[in-house]
Amino acid sequence: MNMEAFPKIPLYASASLSSINTAVVPLSSPRNRANATQIVPLEHSKLSRLSGRFEPVDPLPEPPTQPIIRQKILKSGSKISRRFDEKEKEKEKESQNGIQIKFASLDTLIGYLTQDNCPDVNFRKHFLLTFHSFITPTQLLSELKQRYTAQPTAAIIALQTEFSKFIERRNNARTKIVAVLKDWVSIHYDDFLTDPQLLSELHKFIDEHIQCVTPETASSLKIYITKNTTQRHLSSFSFERSYNNLSKPHDLFESEEPLAIAQVITSIEYDLYKNLHPKEFINLNWTKKHLNLSPTINKYTAQFNRESNWIVVEILKRVDIKSRIVALSKAIRIMEQLYELHNYNGVMAILAGLNSSSIGRLKKTWGGLEERLQNKKTEFDEMMSPERNHKRYRELIHSTEGPLLPYLGLYLTDLMFIDQGNPDKDSEGQINFAKRKMVAEVLLDIQSHQTKSFTLVHAYPRLVAALRKLEEPMPEEDAFKISLRLEPRNPSEAIDTMLLNEEFLRNQIRILETRNAELESSNADLRTEVLMLRECMKKGISLSE
Repeated sequence: MNMEAFPKIPLYASASLSSINTAVVPLSSPRNRANATQIVPLEHSKLSRLSGRFEPVDPLPEPPTQPIIRQKILKSGSKISRRFDEKEKEKEKESQNGIQIKFASLDTLIGYLTQDNCPDVNFRKHFLLTFHSFITPTQLLSELKQRYTAQPTAAIIALQTEFSKFIERRNNARTKIVAVLKDWVSIHYDDFLTDPQLLSELHKFIDEHIQCVTPETASSLKIYITKNTTQRHLSSFSFERSYNNLSKPHDLFESEEPLAIAQVITSIEYDLYKNLHPKEFINLNWTKKHLNLSPTINKYTAQFNRESNWIVVEILKRVDIKSRIVALSKAIRIMEQLYELHNYNGVMAILAGLNSSSIGRLKKTWGGLEERLQNKKTEFDEMMSPERNHKRYRELIHSTEGPLLPYLGLYLTDLMFIDQGNPDKDSEGQINFAKRKMVAEVLLDIQSHQTKSFTLVHAYPRLVAALRKLEEPMPEEDAFKISLRLEPRNPSEAIDTMLLNEEFLRNQIRILETRNAELESSNADLRTEVLMLRECMKKGISLSE
């Protein structure tokens, strides 16, 4: 069944991208024109450009205290903007003494990254999580290197006051740059693991420049880089290797308890979730599967779809209605245990299987379910409902304490709407950093659940192997045909079903008869050998003879 569960579940069925407005106030506005003139490029001032004279300027200009301010990216009250209203209010409280950055040039953003007077207290965090969408890692390292090695012009050296200010700003910038490098390695360690040239350039920068200014800082930075890149690489390798040597056991759906199955599902999903990397979410990378830019997201969603399909198959392969009711009950009990473990992604995976067209239509099977389980299924449907932008589920996530596994599909949908509803740049080429901030807030939410590990006491190696090697989803049309045979819609289909069931039973009888004949033949051979041994013992003949 091709259960593309993530994009298929109607998270925002009533939302239309045409309703997402991107109102931008032109620079001709008096307010914006005044703010825009405060941004001084690294090369030369606006006045020198207009006059045709290129006067010497400070190579480390201070970031403007008031960046370009535009209207809100999203139309107030729109369906997409409402989901970020609470976070916007929180950020406004945090930045009461500053102004949020909406649009800015790359030079201005790098300036904020390396100076103390950035108006946004979370700017560095937002920048490092999203910079891959507007600058390459090699370009970023080059920009940081230029600011670290900046030298004063002759005009600045001639003025003692200006020279002192320059030295102070450069020292502050150098401290900031070292902090940026550490955070960069921590967040995007794979930038350096996958690009040896970039890692080499980083070490060269440290040896040739940072080492000359602050040797102790250079030494500790190199240790930090080695520790992060090495440990992260080994952790990723052990994750890939840990379960692959286990052989795939036979079906354990019936034999294992719901709690054991729920714990193993949670363990497998968390191993994938904690390895999700911010860069995989940038620029909708997970939708470009031919480029394999989001390998962990792809594995995670594939596991989700296989788990949903597993539930469907386990129910449909039971011809007897009583067996199907038992399997359906088992699936809901597994979902209950997943909920108790706070694995909401697992809950949604099971729920997607139960709500599939091939299972949802089995009225006789659902009718035989005990009332408590029917009510529990209804509760889960309401809890994970897409109504009002998944309001109940979002409230549940925010109220849950301790480790949890969120439903990843909702994050992917949020990111898709942000990306499609907001331009990367304005008409003048200024980077839309407000959009990056919204993306970063989603990524921070994802990361907040990666650091809280689950404590799962019991180990089930055979079950782990089985659930990690679930079959690829059965095509939906095949599953639906089987469902129709199990519970036909009309009398003629019922007759066909009876004939198919009879043929199935005949085949089962033939298989059993064949196995019985084989066993009887084997028993006959054993009886012959026993008789021969007895004869030998009577005659006193040695067994070796």
